[in-house]
Amino acid sequence: MSRKVWAVILFGILCLLLIATIFAIGVNAKNAITIRELALHRSAAIEIAHQLRRSSDKLTQMARLYVATNDPRYEAYFYKILDIRDGRAPRPENYGAVYWDFIMSGDAVLDTQGQSASLLSLVNTLELTTHESELLLLAEKHSEHLIRLEKIAFAAMKGVFEDAHGNLVVKKEPDPVLASTLLNGREYLTQKSKIMKPIDQFFRLINERTEQTILAKQEREKTLQIYIIGLVGTGLFLSFILLLIVRSVWWPVIKKRPLQSDPLEPTPYQPQRSLQPRSQNAGLNSANALMLLWVESIIEQLENELQTQEKIFNAIKQNNINLLNVHKVAKIGYWELNFETNEEKWSDTIFDIYGLTKETVPSFSAFKKCIHPDDRDSLLASQEKSVKTGQSFSFDYRIQHSDGTIRYVTSYGSVLLNRIGQPKMIYGLLQDMTDYRKQDPALNFH
Repeated sequence: MSRKVWAVILFGILCLLLIATIFAIGVNAKNAITIRELALHRSAAIEIAHQLRRSSDKLTQMARLYVATNDPRYEAYFYKILDIRDGRAPRPENYGAVYWDFIMSGDAVLDTQGQSASLLSLVNTLELTTHESELLLLAEKHSEHLIRLEKIAFAAMKGVFEDAHGNLVVKKEPDPVLASTLLNGREYLTQKSKIMKPIDQFFRLINERTEQTILAKQEREKTLQIYIIGLVGTGLFLSFILLLIVRSVWWPVIKKRPLQSDPLEPTPYQPQRSLQPRSQNAGLNSANALMLLWVESIIEQLENELQTQEKIFNAIKQNNINLLNVHKVAKIGYWELNFETNEEKWSDTIFDIYGLTKETVPSFSAFKKCIHPDDRDSLLASQEKSVKTGQSFSFDYRIQHSDGTIRYVTSYGSVLLNRIGQPKMIYGLLQDMTDYRKQDPALNFH
């Protein structure tokens, strides 16, 4: 085949490679958006579950403070928390874990500018499985039983008690001892545990479901990136070959053309030229012009696609920054351990919880040294059992810093198995619960 034919074939191949590259970039962008949406979905679901848990803890705290001090402020705070949770009062914009601590200390005032939205309505906006939704609804149901006990304790502080039908109509002398017993007795603690167990199970399910999907998408993203690099490399190589062919075929023709041409005054060489070559050269120049225009349009489309990719990348980057800030405020860190490579990864919050510097190399041995000596053996044995069985887990234990500081943490983990059913990776979340324990040491964490 002639060089011209090879040039046309290579040009066609380059066109196909360009189309394939644009398609791969589009698929990769869509995959990145899916990963971002999954991460946002998981964060939103976990935040709703945390709000349910925090509201229950805050209701317990306000009820016990009211019974201990007989200060009506805490009773008012109790019902305000209840109204916000049930959508009867506006939900403050910065309704985080420390909101009520600022209110009680007088460092902030109640925010009434937000929109009213019950926790149940927020749950319905999430894309949860039926089982996940049922777990949150079950926790909400058990919370109502706890609120009933707290209202009975409030009434006892005012000298109002239940009749035979459970109505608070019998008036006697106030009984603070009974009120305190109701809020610290076995029935109350049992109901508290019933609230936390479905929430704990919800954490495990949502993490296991979304994390496996995200890991699969990330693997696909790596494959697509390799595919795109291969396409671009092949395209550059073929472009170089095409350039050499074009130069060898058309450069001699261009080089022989006169710099100036006047049809009224032919050059000495013009009489020797036939009409046929001139026609061929004109057609060739037209083909070159069309080819250049087409290539320029393709390059423009590619530039637009790259700009779109840059916008998506910046949006994902900003979302990651927002997620890191949320995790930092909630004191939640992410960790993972790959059994095949023996590589461990920690998010920045993990270092803060463990009391370690960022220069510390994440490792299982470093993790073991941070565990409180009294909790170390039982925790490692339970975790090893979960890894062998491939089951998700949730553990409460203590961290001891090098200066003796004690931190109370809750760890949620899942096990990823390979194709033959052996543990491939263990990953999960770690939350610092010390502030909750300081606010109310009598709370049980499960």
